[in-house]
Amino acid sequence: MSPTQLTLIAEGRPSPGARAKQLMREAKAAGEEQVTDLLSTVELMIRQAREIADGGEIYPAGVRDICAKLIEHTGYRAQGVYAIMRPNGGLARMGARCHFDEADLLEENLEIGPFPASAAG
Repeated sequence: MSPTQLTLIAEGRPSPGARAKQLMREAKAAGEEQVTDLLSTVELMIRQAREIADGGEIYPAGVRDICAKLIEHTGYRAQGVYAIMRPNGGLARMGARCHFDEADLLEENLEIGPFPASAAG
């Protein structure tokens, strides 16, 4: 019988599994960053639409109506994204949090993101 040969991976070089985990953490962090950017854009859009909807005679009635509906429909969808991102849901399991709640969508104080850095997962 021949002796068993053992090959060691050089120290300092991560194993393929460790590299895969690191790449997954980076990909998830990039995904959270992109969702944060999207929610920030939605926040700005809702604020601007609210100004137009509440702008009275400055804006045509049809534009005000469309902006009011845009706030309502976009607000519900933003709530859905928020629900996924907050703790115990979706990406939030990695520590992501959103900084607005359902009542904020109806008020002037809508604030979204950024999400804290992800915990190792």
